[in-house]
Amino acid sequence: MSFSYRTHHDFFSSVARFLLEKNTVDVNNRDNRGWTRLHWAAYHGHEAMVKMLVDEFNADETIKDNDGETALDRAIKLNKQSSQ
Repeated sequence: MSFSYRTHHDFFSSVARFLLEKNTVDVNNRDNRGWTRLHWAAYHGHEAMVKMLVDEFNADETIKDNDGETALDRAIKLNKQSSQ
């Protein structure tokens, strides 16, 4: 992982933490594809963000997107694609 990649992830983790701690966003809010913040973090392989969302902000791991997939389903797909 490059320095800039790590810095990018750290920045977004900090912003997400700030917004969630201030209760300015709903951790389980869904976008037009039905994705929550947890779906996005899992899809992009951001393990620290996934852990933060679940452990500290009680993100609902059971929410399914419009395709019927949970954040875990998205992470599994990402892992399979990256290992091919």
